Amino acid sequence: MSHAKEEPSFGTQWAINVISAVKGIHRLSSHELSKLLRDSENFTINFVNEKELSDKIDMEKLAGCLPLHLIAVLISSDRDEAVFRYLLCGMRLLHSLCDLAPRHAKLEQILLDDVKVSEQLLDLVFYLLIVLNNHREEVHNSGPLPLLHSALVACSLHLLSACISSQWQDLAQVLVVHPKVELT
Repeated sequence: MSHAKEEPSFGTQWAINVISAVKGIHRLSSHELSKLLRDSENFTINFVNEKELSDKIDMEKLAGCLPLHLIAVLISSDRDEAVFRYLLCGMRLLHSLCDLAPRHAKLEQILLDDVKVSEQLLDLVFYLLIVLNNHREEVHNSGPLPLLHSALVACSLHLLSACISSQWQDLAQVLVVHPKVELT
């Protein structure tokens, strides 16, 4: 019984760590992130969190849970500027991880070979595009929201080419057979 009580605490702490990691390492280029991964022990990197403190994150776990985490953020929160900024940070981090995958076997196994994570990546892209399509009517012509909206659309579509293929024929084939795509 006590084991069940400990899980939400661990889950909450892990979610806080993921949020901190997204905010802390999304600015790193693929080259910088690759160097950190090469120098790491057990695929755990050190980074400076938003409180200017050194923190550690298991990149293997982060890569495996990031798409689902971003979907959860999109589902469970208000769709305001702060959430869109955070989602953009998460998408940037996903791009970097997908870019590094061919050079790091663990990342490749997680992001490109794991069917479950690949499905989550596709679900993230489709759900984000659906939310952004429904949200565009609420976007006003001033402020950063239109820019965030446009950047998220572009990042979503670019993520498809990063996680599926850069060839449009391959992308079209996957999109045509995907159950969330309706052709009318």
